[in-house]
Amino acid sequence: MRDALKGSWILQEYEDSIDAGLTPKLLEYMLDKPNGIFYSVDPWTDSLHPDNIVEMGYKTDKTLDLRAVFKFAESKMEFYSLPDSASGAISKLIATAEFIIDTPDAILKFHFDTSQRAVNFVKYDVGTCPHMTAYSHLINSKYLAGKYYRNDDEGKKHHIILTRCGSIEGAENIDVSMKEYALYSPVYFGFKTNPDVVIFYDKQYIKADMLSWEVDQDSLILSHEGGIDTKRIVLVKAL
Repeated sequence: MRDALKGSWILQEYEDSIDAGLTPKLLEYMLDKPNGIFYSVDPWTDSLHPDNIVEMGYKTDKTLDLRAVFKFAESKMEFYSLPDSASGAISKLIATAEFIIDTPDAILKFHFDTSQRAVNFVKYDVGTCPHMTAYSHLINSKYLAGKYYRNDDEGKKHHIILTRCGSIEGAENIDVSMKEYALYSPVYFGFKTNPDVVIFYDKQYIKADMLSWEVDQDSLILSHEGGIDTKRIVLVKAL
């Protein structure tokens, strides 16, 4: 059970909706509830977190550490909050979970409250990008990653490569002002009424540029939002 739990788990509902073509902006509401389980691989050492501590992602950018108790005889797990000596808070049962393995994907079914429906998580493998979040990798893989040329590059001499791991080759071919950018990251919460957004930045995290994006068949359309001078950049995926 420990080996099966090891890794990153994301909302099955979110992954299914991305596969169906919905974008992060349309799915943001899903991240208001517990949205990730991480047990807990240190990406630098690939070692398990001590003391069976599971990290739970919830409400977008926040996390909560829980202690996992494995009930091997019952084939289930219990997750407890950690006691807080400063406040005097005692450990409390937060959720129970079980594996569902008779489906194409292994599902981790969480029960947070008997009055609520279960929340299903699926394991997500970020492959060769161990320092990425699973949600960023999912969005990159589904929508953004690929080899492109600007639509006005008729000779296709200046390629642009966006990798699933969030790196860029040829950012200056998107726009000359982006020549120092080497990384990119999709935004998947905090949209309000804004469009889907991706952030480009340099390796030192000093310079950054936020652009809206949309996919139209084989084209990735980027634009700087705001003002009369909004400019659309159309990147066509190489076949």
